[in-house]
Amino acid sequence: MRAIKLVICHFILVISFDSLAASQRTVIEDLSAQVSPLWQDIHSACLLAMQPQMQYRVSERLQFAKQNFTASRVADGILANLNNPPAVPWQAKSWGIRKRLEASALETNQRDKLREYYFKLQTQTPTETRLELVNMIVDPILRVNLALHEGLWKSCYSLNLTGLDNEQLQLSIDQRWQAQKQEVRKALYNELSAFYFFAFRQIDNTQLNILAKDSAAYRAWFEAASTAVNQYFTRLHASLLAVALLEPTKPRADEPFLEGPLGNPAPSPKLLEP
Repeated sequence: MRAIKLVICHFILVISFDSLAASQRTVIEDLSAQVSPLWQDIHSACLLAMQPQMQYRVSERLQFAKQNFTASRVADGILANLNNPPAVPWQAKSWGIRKRLEASALETNQRDKLREYYFKLQTQTPTETRLELVNMIVDPILRVNLALHEGLWKSCYSLNLTGLDNEQLQLSIDQRWQAQKQEVRKALYNELSAFYFFAFRQIDNTQLNILAKDSAAYRAWFEAASTAVNQYFTRLHASLLAVALLEPTKPRADEPFLEGPLGNPAPSPKLLEP
């Protein structure tokens, strides 16, 4: 459930802000707060797949990533690409209702119940109507979270690449991402849907239908934010590749056997010599 804490809690806390405080920047800033802990997990997995020699050679690139994967730098980078975003009704009544439900679900004393909901949904299927309504709310949030994970995993794939132009780089890391995308998407969907099923557990389908339909007003903004995330990471990957790999370390030469002193050595005594 650690992934739920990283993916859901950071993000839902943002979109649950009071309507007077909610804004494009606060949403992006809280989304960006996930980057450092997620990168810590992802890059550790990447290093384990490398030979020790290569782990050493990518150390400068890891330092570059660490410097750029702070919440403030990522947020500024994404916002710089979010030009003329669609207008969002942050002060809508339905947004305030969602805020209260989500904040309640995130209270400390609800963690065990949320965990139970997560595992229950792995084996039980909600009604078709309920599932459709929750998915209407989850889908745009899933999109932007998936874009963030894509950028981080592609950063991982880029660490040990060299000698590629930008087009070749993007093709190489995209091929690897496509092989992993569905697995990551499924994990994110399971976490987000579990949270929303839990948060909305006390309202009926009529009320949920209103929230789901109103969520359409935010869909275009989340799509634009996802595109901005992709653009930010595309530029960063090119910059990462520009950081030179360290030269491989040379293995130490075998030391020669020690030789005896020069000159004629004294003869060895003969066996049984008195």
